[in-house]
Amino acid sequence: MSMVMRSRSRGIAFIVVVVALIPPIIDGGTKHFLQRLFDSLNNGAVYAVTAIGLVLIFKATTLINFAQGN
Repeated sequence: MSMVMRSRSRGIAFIVVVVALIPPIIDGGTKHFLQRLFDSLNNGAVYAVTAIGLVLIFKATTLINFAQGN
């Protein structure tokens, strides 16, 4: 993929994100928007920490074991 196509794709993605953020700001106001932003960043952090933990376990043991118990 050429550099022009990558920048065009990023530009389109940015526009989509900005358009998606307009209704929450208009409907619920800035307070509601900031609450949603904080919640989504919090969820993302939990997912990231979980993924990092699984990667560390996999790198150490080369096995992912979800089993609990004996």
